Amino acid sequence: MSAAPGPQFLGRFDLRDDGSARFSWPGSAILVRFRGTQLTVTFDDHGWNHMDVRIDGAWHARLPLKKGKLVYTLATGLPEGEHTVRVARRNEGHGGITTFHGFAAPGGEILSPPPAPQRRLEVLGDSITCGFGVDGRDPCPFEYWSENHERSYAAILGRALEAEEHTVAWSGFGMLRGADGSRTSTMQSLFGRTLATDFNLPWSFDRYQPHAVLIALSTNDFAKGDPGPPFVAAYDAFLARLRKVYPLALLVATTSPMLGGEQKETSRRLIREAVALRGAAGDHKVDFFDFDSQKISDGFGCGHHPSAKVHEDMARKIEPYLREKLDWR
Repeated sequence: MSAAPGPQFLGRFDLRDDGSARFSWPGSAILVRFRGTQLTVTFDDHGWNHMDVRIDGAWHARLPLKKGKLVYTLATGLPEGEHTVRVARRNEGHGGITTFHGFAAPGGEILSPPPAPQRRLEVLGDSITCGFGVDGRDPCPFEYWSENHERSYAAILGRALEAEEHTVAWSGFGMLRGADGSRTSTMQSLFGRTLATDFNLPWSFDRYQPHAVLIALSTNDFAKGDPGPPFVAAYDAFLARLRKVYPLALLVATTSPMLGGEQKETSRRLIREAVALRGAAGDHKVDFFDFDSQKISDGFGCGHHPSAKVHEDMARKIEPYLREKLDWR
């Protein structure tokens, strides 16, 4: 039996009884299939967030949202027939919650969505995973328009593997501590939330069971120096928490492309220690992956963050590793 006409939600969404849906994590996407030549969408937003629009698999436009509940034209003048449109949030959660109120195909009809991808990934990270500054060129400050999760390694990897990809990420956060040294700016505080800024709406992990989880945290832990053994303990505890909610997933602890030299060597050692602790506890589906450090020749995004090329290289490097580990040929 085919699904009822309507959208497909990819990511963590708060689905409401009235048919609306709230979302705020970067990369959260809504996909719709329709018959016709034009498509509109209604969003309610704070006026800070930006969306990426893809039509029939090809990038179409950046959609900056304005404050309030408004109707936006996503496509017009398309050839007659069936089309698929994907709208994905580019920027991270502190831009506020966006509420989706529905698609409309004037003169056409909304169809049932395509089958959900069979392959499932989750990426847990910081500003790098958010796509911080990837659309800018250093030197430049943080702005919501230049942050683009759709050009991050996480999104590129998801497309390459034809996998559904969920991201939970926030700039400045770490495993043990944030860039400011705070022990509250950590993934542990974010991971259980449906929405990035809503402390009171827990995520139900049975709604999404990934085949693999990439943990991309350590950059901010090193902002105040070597985090030492407490970092290993925090990492070990978080891996144990992940195993409880994702009993079958491959957990991959990765290094940061923004660390280099002695910091990179120390981070490798500490992350490997955490992975070894999980193995000693009997969990043999936890692994380590080392991303290359970014190079001056590759350029930088805003705030000295990875450029689009670095993100592409990261995805290209880890793709064959995951294909082999997960037997995704």
